[in-house]
Amino acid sequence: MKVKSLVEFSGVPIGSVGTIEKDGDLWKVSWDNIMRFGLTNGKFGKKHLEDWFNKQAKKKYLVNVN
Repeated sequence: MKVKSLVEFSGVPIGSVGTIEKDGDLWKVSWDNIMRFGLTNGKFGKKHLEDWFNKQAKKKYLVNVN
């Protein structure tokens, strides 16, 4: 499912789109077109920026898009 940010986060502009999925009790968003450097499969390189939201924050800061 895709979501759009309703507010600006650190490194995430308003209106950014990402893919959201349930991760335990939280929701994980992998932001499209927003990259950061970090470890991926033991190798250092670029990967999509990820943020986690609880149910209340998801409802307040994100909206579903098609």
